[in-house]
Amino acid sequence: MASGMLKRTVLAGITIVLLASLVGAGALAATQGDLAFFKGKVIKFIVPYSVGGGFDSYARAIAPYLEKYIPGVTVVVQNVPGGGGMIGINTLYAAEPDGLTIGIAHGAGAVINQVLKTPGTRFKLEEMNWLARVTTEPLVTVVSGKSAFKTVEDFKNAGRPIVFAQTGVGSGDYYGSLLLLKALGINYKVVTGFPGSREANLAVVRGEGVDGTSAFYGSLLPLIAAGDVRPVVQLAFKRHKDMPNVPTALEIVTDTNRELVQALTSLFEIKYIIGAPPKVPAERVAALRSAFDKVFADREFIDWSVKMKCPVDYLNGAELDKAVEENLDAFTKLEHELKAITENK
Repeated sequence: MASGMLKRTVLAGITIVLLASLVGAGALAATQGDLAFFKGKVIKFIVPYSVGGGFDSYARAIAPYLEKYIPGVTVVVQNVPGGGGMIGINTLYAAEPDGLTIGIAHGAGAVINQVLKTPGTRFKLEEMNWLARVTTEPLVTVVSGKSAFKTVEDFKNAGRPIVFAQTGVGSGDYYGSLLLLKALGINYKVVTGFPGSREANLAVVRGEGVDGTSAFYGSLLPLIAAGDVRPVVQLAFKRHKDMPNVPTALEIVTDTNRELVQALTSLFEIKYIIGAPPKVPAERVAALRSAFDKVFADREFIDWSVKMKCPVDYLNGAELDKAVEENLDAFTKLEHELKAITENK
């Protein structure tokens, strides 16, 4: 009797262990998603700007690490510039929903374009599958290092419009610049048509008919360090550690426009974001998200970001979904104010 009970107890124990192992394996598979699907296939990684800019640099740095964590896949970066980034994100949104097309996007610009229903907008951000935020850094308004302008007050007292270079109408930096400068009470003119931030920045350095530009700190860092451009104001909740003497927009904006600048600052926390089209099978989205988790924890990738001075501030896909939704809601409530400003540009 005792022997039989012992056997049944042992068998029950073995069964529990096996079930636990199976459940654990199943949970791991669910977390990692359908990695097997990608073996032997090519992932197209869309960059909505020209070669050499900040978005392009991040995409090309990330690609080999995706190959490392998605066994057997090849990742090919494809630049799809135009329309201030609009063409690239439209292309991403309309891509085949098989998980083999991903793209990096200007999240802040995309939110503004969707809320304003900018002509040419053919995407719905809430329908897309978000995979990762690469980083967050301040939008910085700069002038040439040789410029007489040093402060926002200098802009206001210029007696003429301040001419700013931007990639194109509809780009995130275009709208960010426009809304920020309007909120700060600056009389300005925007010159568009530059294929990427690199070209716009160089136009400022060379004094090619423009006074300044607004771009993200990472793309401006070498120029700031060399003294080729001078930062005037930064869009951030607190002063960047490397720009302690440059005021934030929130420090100098009037109470009338504080809510807009607060929302704009929050929005630009989701500039560098990576996503996939709508309707990609959930298990493939899970596989991609799992791979990005590993990429941004990879010691070599982190070392690259430090060496190249390309900051990383990772947000996973689930958290990014929430951030995109919250910013869409916030700017939808400000739609009237946004239209009033942008239509009188």
